[in-house]
Amino acid sequence: MSREEILKRRARFVSAALLLATGCTRAKDGASALPDTEAVKPVPPPPSTAPPAKVRPGEPRPILDAKVSAAGEPKLKVAKDEIEKSFAAIDKLAGSVPVACELGEKSCKERFRAFADEAARIRDDLIGMHMRCPPKAPDDKAIENLREEHRQFMLRWLIAIEKVAGETSDAGAEWEKLKHEAAEAHPQPCLKFACP
Repeated sequence: MSREEILKRRARFVSAALLLATGCTRAKDGASALPDTEAVKPVPPPPSTAPPAKVRPGEPRPILDAKVSAAGEPKLKVAKDEIEKSFAAIDKLAGSVPVACELGEKSCKERFRAFADEAARIRDDLIGMHMRCPPKAPDDKAIENLREEHRQFMLRWLIAIEKVAGETSDAGAEWEKLKHEAAEAHPQPCLKFACP
């Protein structure tokens, strides 16, 4: 049953209840004393002003540990700090999806633009989260595997967050344009490295 049908039935029920409660009868000219339910237009629900719930990752977070030798501990600590910093940034972004609004309004568009810019910055950081040269030492391989596992996890989470923001904005093409502009503002340089 559609929303309109439910509202029509509800209007007829309330009209009948009022008719019985007040003792009204048919008008003298034979017309019904009941109000015309066709004239009553259903009122759409107001847009939600509550912020969307924090977007959670669809899977458990990978374990933040790798087996390295004592010599690899400093590199592992740097990698863990980098992963934690990225995780904190994406967790903050997941809880700051803008409230639904019309992207045609300037204030709404600015909120979504700032959100898209932060998402692009995080994506840029995640793309750069790897060693420049293929790891050769066992410690380096373990650390790179740890980074890659967390990087892929956070990229999937970021995609889910952007999807929720796109659904919240209710303007698919405009949201995609804002995402593209933000990505353009955070270009990925293509640098060549001479690996040993």
